[in-house]
Amino acid sequence: MKVKPFFNRIVVLLFAVSMLLPIKTHAQINNYFEDFMTEAKPSRKTATELFEEIKIANEKVTSVTENVSLYSTVETEDENTFSQQWALLDLLFDQDQAIKAAILYFESEENDQSYFEESFLPSDEKAVLVRSSENDEWVNQVEDSSEDLEYFANPNYHLLMDSLVNISDGLQVFEDENHYIFLNNGQDMNLFDEFQPHYDLYVTGIDSEDFTTDIMVSFDKETLLLTEFSYILYYDKNDEYLEISVNTIMEMWNEYHEDMFKKEIINNTPDLEQELEEIRDSMNLDDIKI
Repeated sequence: MKVKPFFNRIVVLLFAVSMLLPIKTHAQINNYFEDFMTEAKPSRKTATELFEEIKIANEKVTSVTENVSLYSTVETEDENTFSQQWALLDLLFDQDQAIKAAILYFESEENDQSYFEESFLPSDEKAVLVRSSENDEWVNQVEDSSEDLEYFANPNYHLLMDSLVNISDGLQVFEDENHYIFLNNGQDMNLFDEFQPHYDLYVTGIDSEDFTTDIMVSFDKETLLLTEFSYILYYDKNDEYLEISVNTIMEMWNEYHEDMFKKEIINNTPDLEQELEEIRDSMNLDDIKI
């Protein structure tokens, strides 16, 4: 059983979360994340009626920051691997919801080996500028800077929303003081195939129907904007154990503009070590024990 590497070297992907188990405050459903909702109660509104408004509200998002983390554990007779990955994505969209510009940060640690990468996709020129722990100089990874070049980054806020709309009829709704929270109940939906493209998750040696997969999705009650997406996949059978947990937190909606992504800004970026320290502080990574 192997897990394919979780990132594309041109544009960043991936992520995750670990949580503590609190006390339940509502009728139990069959979902891993139910135990994390200390204040949430079943909503009187249905997923169908809420998603009609949610879809409209989120279609208007022109930019966002995504703070993403991922943990994976593989345990077999021949393999015992634990990896952690984090990414911070600042995304700017055009009027067709395609990515117009982006700044992407990625860090991973696996078996005491670490890697860091920063990618810059400018708004005023088609280029993919990258520097990393292996090369701290900016390098353009795109030879042809044609205007036909399309930027991409995973998870893409709008494409993730499309998947959530696709499965919305099968979700149960809860709410607390500030959020609407959606959970799947049981394994009737193929969540792995629906969300695999957004995080480039690949697992070999196990059929997807043998996984247990659960999600928890939160939307701000006032704005109806997507605030958090959590996903867990696990398998425990025949002395083989696999767990992949993903968490994406959204913030800074509609606060970026084209001038903030012009190519010239890389001339003013700090050196790689300073940049990494600032990013770790912003993502609170130093509080995570490896």
